[in-house]
Amino acid sequence: MRQKPYEIVVLKPTAVFLSFLASQLPETKIPALRLLQIDNTAYVVPKRNSDEATLDEIEKHFPNMFHHEIRRWLGDQVCTELETNFLDFLCCFKFELHNHIILMEPLIEQGRQLLLFKPREALFNWLKSMVESQDDLVDVMNCVKLSNLEENATVMVKNFSNLTEIKPFIKDFYHPIVLTAMTRITSQFDQWPVINSFQEFRSYFSVEIHTQLIHLH
Repeated sequence: MRQKPYEIVVLKPTAVFLSFLASQLPETKIPALRLLQIDNTAYVVPKRNSDEATLDEIEKHFPNMFHHEIRRWLGDQVCTELETNFLDFLCCFKFELHNHIILMEPLIEQGRQLLLFKPREALFNWLKSMVESQDDLVDVMNCVKLSNLEENATVMVKNFSNLTEIKPFIKDFYHPIVLTAMTRITSQFDQWPVINSFQEFRSYFSVEIHTQLIHLH
């Protein structure tokens, strides 16, 4: 059966989220922001044809997303006390959208964890060096930042029974991961940087682990 197209929203709490919680729950101990910014929740939503349609999809699901984030950090009991709206949600969270998905489970609905492969500065510098002799592209690259490459980076949906399995898995399969991730950046295969070891892979890509993948479809 053919998989339906999906995209993945990674929610990243902001300082406003902490201020919101503190104002709503003044007697509750609030976690530090640095803790909230590690292992963010990822949400699977149907892929839409435009940014506006994607935002509409997120707005449809934001109460569940917002309440899940509150429950995750403060416990189930607090959600009944809070009223939220979409503007609060947009202020409390930044979100990344990723639709370049490596699916390592039979169905995406069976996925419960997510690995995100983000380009590092070394890969960004390599890309700039590749266009130095192409005047028509130099000006374009001067407007590009590393954060632009990190947007819609390659993600892998795969379940691990133990998080200690992740590093050995990547060490065994970093080469096909590179091949897939690089297709998001350029199709000029013959000019790709040579990555022949796990150490070189880590110099070009960072790996984010998200242990909560929530399905909203």
